[in-house]
Order: sequence, then structure tokens, then C-alpha cells
Amino acid sequence: MTARGARPSIFNDDEEFALLTTHDEMLLEALYNPALNPGMGLEEARPILRRLFEKGES
Repeated sequence: MTARGARPSIFNDDEEFALLTTHDEMLLEALYNPALNPGMGLEEARPILRRLFEKGES
């Protein structure tokens, strides 16, 4: 995916955003969530991420 195809985000180098978008907040919450640990497999991490992202959509 190119940066142009990314949602508006501070992580998209082609756009300037001074504030975090909802999408950015969800990504950061997942990145720093204590339930997720380095080295976790996809099958272990997926249910945790699914709960986080479903909560963020409501």
C-alpha cells in the first residue's frame, strides 16, 4: 500500500496532520497495550487486537 492509499494519519508521509486521528489513536493503543508482547504469534495476538479495534469502532 502506498502512503496515498493510507487513511488520513500522522503516519502518512504524504499528508500533514497536526492532530491524531481516531485511526492513529487506535494504532497507538494497540502498540502500547500491555496485553500484547513482542514475539507473540498471530493466533495469540489476533483476539486481543480484534477486541481493541472493535471497541474503537463503536
